[in-house]
Amino acid sequence: MPATKVFKCGVCKSALGKSGGIQCNTCEFWFHLPCANVSEKHLLLFTERPNSFSFNCINCSASGKNDDLVRNEIRSLKDSFDDFVRISRDDHDSFKADMSRILSELINNVDSSNTAKMTALELEKNILHHRLNRGDVVISGLPSDLSDLTAVVGGLSLEGVVPNT
Repeated sequence: MPATKVFKCGVCKSALGKSGGIQCNTCEFWFHLPCANVSEKHLLLFTERPNSFSFNCINCSASGKNDDLVRNEIRSLKDSFDDFVRISRDDHDSFKADMSRILSELINNVDSSNTAKMTALELEKNILHHRLNRGDVVISGLPSDLSDLTAVVGGLSLEGVVPNT
């Protein structure tokens, strides 16, 4: 309770003293604790957990103003929840779109990488194939003398490896 302004009790209309009082959540009038039928035990609960409890005076409780406050609070919570659900759906849709895009990029990268590796391997295979079929390869093991070569070719033709000419 602010010390600069004098508040009067909503029941007995006398000024609230240093002992303090409690304010109605609905009409916002201040009340002496005995005038509002609030015990010290209840006041202690209010002070320990100010956001957990609210006090409504007898007039506001009987008039149904509290019901309107509860309805308004429920509407506000429902609106907040609806906003949360909408934002969550938007985030979920955005997440799905991002995941699809990333998956497509990953597939494209793997495909490009595999294509590049296959091309490199085909090129290497062709190079090795050309090296294997070169005409300038020296075959070792043949005799250096032509007279000896005739005998080797003749022997091969007898075996059926080289056709007879």
